[in-house]
Amino acid sequence: MTIYSKMKGGSVIASGSQGCIFAPKLKRENRNGVTFAKTNQTSGNKISKVFFNKKTRNDEIALLANVHEKTRGIGVVGFASEFYDADALDKTNYDDLVHQGIAKGTACKEIKKALNENKKIYLFEQDKIDGDLRKLKDDGKTKPFSFFAPAYSALLTLNSQNIAHLDIALRNIFYNSENALLGDFGFSINFNKSKKDVDALIASFVTTFIGNNWQTIFDIEQCTPEAALAMFLYCNWKNKSEITTNIREATKDDTTKQEFYADFGCVKRMIPDSTGIFKYLDISGNTLYYEKYLEVVNAAETIDKEDDFRNYAITVILQSDKKIFIRIISKLLNIEQSKQEELVKQVWINDNFEAPFALDVAAQGAVAGASIPAAAAAAAAPDAHAAAAEPSPPNKAAADAGAGAAKPFNLEALMARFNALRRGGTRRRRQRRQIKRKTRRYRL
Repeated sequence: MTIYSKMKGGSVIASGSQGCIFAPKLKRENRNGVTFAKTNQTSGNKISKVFFNKKTRNDEIALLANVHEKTRGIGVVGFASEFYDADALDKTNYDDLVHQGIAKGTACKEIKKALNENKKIYLFEQDKIDGDLRKLKDDGKTKPFSFFAPAYSALLTLNSQNIAHLDIALRNIFYNSENALLGDFGFSINFNKSKKDVDALIASFVTTFIGNNWQTIFDIEQCTPEAALAMFLYCNWKNKSEITTNIREATKDDTTKQEFYADFGCVKRMIPDSTGIFKYLDISGNTLYYEKYLEVVNAAETIDKEDDFRNYAITVILQSDKKIFIRIISKLLNIEQSKQEELVKQVWINDNFEAPFALDVAAQGAVAGASIPAAAAAAAAPDAHAAAAEPSPPNKAAADAGAGAAKPFNLEALMARFNALRRGGTRRRRQRRQIKRKTRRYRL
């Protein structure tokens, strides 16, 4: 990803479908009643996120507030500290926007169009980030899992509380000098909301990304094929028999399987460094990365009640976030390719969502020159994350709401202690400062 660092003022460091990010932040400046967005070069610890749609901006602020409440701000991008509307962008920043608009997607182009038509743009500020993982990938840099662990822990926390991100991608995982951060929750679904609201969000996702053809499940990038199929079947429950019959027919024997899978480019997205589809197409009948969707077919054929299948689908959807996360960071980890593939296998096939934490335990043992027993590797995964592997149905007791802090970093105990010390005298303030220093590495 190109950053126009030689230009004066803020530069676009990331761009998505709904907005783009300027660093350093843009400040407000009035000129004869017109509000300009102009670079604040004195504030290098803040960024500005710019939108062409006010509702989208406001919705994202509300989502960030909810996410920060659930995760306590650990492993996620900073909360919106200030938001405002602007009638124009100063020329330096506008030129940068034009350059990015040529190379990138819709957001920069739409913002540029709004400015050309004398329409307002909408902004809010966040704590500084250095970019998204596309930049890390383009720079050819690799990191230990501990670098990605806070973002993964935040994802596990959200999933354990029945919130699905549903747009895990390189462009939506950001980073600063210390660690990776989860961001861009525009497609997220909170399954604790009313059935009517959740069903509407699922239907919207299916309409937008899948359409009317179940075979499209292999070509979308926002979730795994099994999650896409679960949503598709739920939205087309009356036609489930016809859909499952068609799937069975398409994969009934070795020949049809090979012809069917050869039509899709899903394997390279799911498996690191795949050299071809037939390398991973095990005709002997083993469940493979891209055959997990057959479990959904089995469930649809055996579950009679729509509401029961809905709860099953929610579990599959929540698992999808974790699988996509591990797949896209696997090639950014500073481990051998064989370990990359083994990690993806553990998560995708075995649904072992705690496996990534064992990487850092093993790495610490290697540094110390000690062997790490299997029990220690298993203990690397936090107990609170076990709930994320088998998410509880929505509307479970509110006691589950506190689960999910990253135990490998002792944040659960530290933050509980910190909250207990919120009131008090000088001694307690000093203790709070000590806890903040311990948790700073895993916070924005």
